Amino acid sequence: RWSSRNLQNINRNIQKNNKSGIKGVSFYKIKNCYRAGWSVNNTEFTKVFSLNKYPNAKQLAIDYRAKMVEKYYKNVI
Repeated sequence: RWSSRNLQNINRNIQKNNKSGIKGVSFYKIKNCYRAGWSVNNTEFTKVFSLNKYPNAKQLAIDYRAKMVEKYYKNVI
């Protein structure tokens, strides 16, 4: 069945090189931070959580990503 590119990207599996285990959350070794990423209408958005500032940065990024998915993708899924 045909679906839009946006919906196809939402339904993708986790990539092999994903180190966080969560789709849309990645770790930047150089900056020592976790990044939550999502896109809306072909525009990418990110929110960065530094391990220097937040000891639980990974969980904050996961929670933030989940909140953004709920906010922007609830009508799409």
